[in-house]
Amino acid sequence: IFLVPMLQKRANLANKKRVDATRVLSSKIGETISGIHEIHGNGSYRIENRRYGEFVDELFKIRIVWNMYRNGIKVLNNLFQNLGPFLLFIVGGYLAIHGRFDLGALVAFLSAYEKLYDPWKELMEFYQVYQDASVGYKRLMEYFDVEPEFALESADREPYKLRGEIQARDLSFSVSGGIQLIKQVNLHLDPGEHLALVGFSGSGKSTLAQCISQLYKYTGGSLQIDGKEISEMTKRDIVRNMGIVAQSPYVFDGTIRENLIYSCEAVLEGNGAEQGRGLPTLDEMIEVIQQTGLFVDVLRFGLNRVLRTDQEEELVNKLVRVRTNFRAAFGEELGEYVEFFDERRYLHFSSVAANLTFGSPNREDFKPDRLPSNAFFLSFLEEAQLRGPLMSLGRELATQAIDILGNLPPDEIFFRQIPISIDEFEDYKVVVGRMKGSRLHELSDEDQLRLLRLALRFVPGIHKIVGLPEIMETMILEGRFLFMERVQKDHPGSFAFYRMSDYIHSQTIL
Repeated sequence: IFLVPMLQKRANLANKKRVDATRVLSSKIGETISGIHEIHGNGSYRIENRRYGEFVDELFKIRIVWNMYRNGIKVLNNLFQNLGPFLLFIVGGYLAIHGRFDLGALVAFLSAYEKLYDPWKELMEFYQVYQDASVGYKRLMEYFDVEPEFALESADREPYKLRGEIQARDLSFSVSGGIQLIKQVNLHLDPGEHLALVGFSGSGKSTLAQCISQLYKYTGGSLQIDGKEISEMTKRDIVRNMGIVAQSPYVFDGTIRENLIYSCEAVLEGNGAEQGRGLPTLDEMIEVIQQTGLFVDVLRFGLNRVLRTDQEEELVNKLVRVRTNFRAAFGEELGEYVEFFDERRYLHFSSVAANLTFGSPNREDFKPDRLPSNAFFLSFLEEAQLRGPLMSLGRELATQAIDILGNLPPDEIFFRQIPISIDEFEDYKVVVGRMKGSRLHELSDEDQLRLLRLALRFVPGIHKIVGLPEIMETMILEGRFLFMERVQKDHPGSFAFYRMSDYIHSQTIL
């Protein structure tokens, strides 16, 4: 009653981990196939082997745990099912041994013997499954156990240090079917010399480059670097002396930094730092992305990152200091263009909802679009005596929007000036029609909700069709402090308020 459900729960958890790990491994295999030219070109087979080893080890451990729980459940089921009859039959056999060997005792003894057959049968079935899996595994490994075209590294020497003199004599490359992609090419390239290959698509330009970089094994002629035949060099020789930018570059799953230093890690993998040189420093990586025109994009990625509450505490403290210094240095200069958060001022380029809550919600039910249906927020509006004024604001917004845009084509440009989207316009037309001759409290709950939602979306600095009275601004500012007090008391942690000294973890760094 207790053991089986407990084991089943753990078996289900282990099975979920197994499925997730299998999917990750499958994704990794697909990624490796797509980026195989990067792996060969950078000689990063050690890195990939290590990653695959970690994946397989983890999956192996998960499967062991899963099978232990699964088979444990089966053993328990069989044990509880057969334990009672088995003990009963044992007693019958014991009595038969002591002279009471009647027919009933004999049947009991034979039945007890029969019960031993089921575990033995299961053991044999497991053995057969094991053997079948072993055959399948060995067969699968035979497909992957392919001798590489080039030796990976030499066991008795260090990688060559090449100057870069490249010479090809009658170089040819053919594929299956006898199709020649390169035919008797001759060239000589001195160290430091540049060569541009020009030709039609399919003329063999990239094929020649891939033969030089050991991505393809040429089928005829000679191709040498510093007098050494490329086909006789190891992968380690090539990657130590040659950098490759593939025709179709592949970005692996991981961070920008991991992709930037991918080839550097491949060179250093297994050999450590060479002549005091390790991985590139942060300054060197920044210099590279500046030279390649990626700095702004990488910076944008970083600034759009959302930091979790449990990470980068030192960075968070620095960002708060930068915020303070930025406002002190540029606040006055940017005052006409940037509306800095100030809890004592109304923000004319933020919505009414943002001015009231003055923070970033940490819970879904406090998101701006869900506030009109949030019971706590509606209670707060009643307490702050804001519900009626906001409903009146919503009615005025809806009426003015329909009067101005009612007969105009549904152009996106017009709708930027009102807090109503194109998709909602017809619905608000109907609401305005129902409002004629009716008081606000006489409207249906659905119509009142629409008007409240409209008022909360209103941004005075953008939606110019209606002005926000100064008394309304004052009421909203007073309501802001009441909301902070109420929400911290009744729903602590549901909001991160905009304060100069606090970092908002639910928003990006920027």
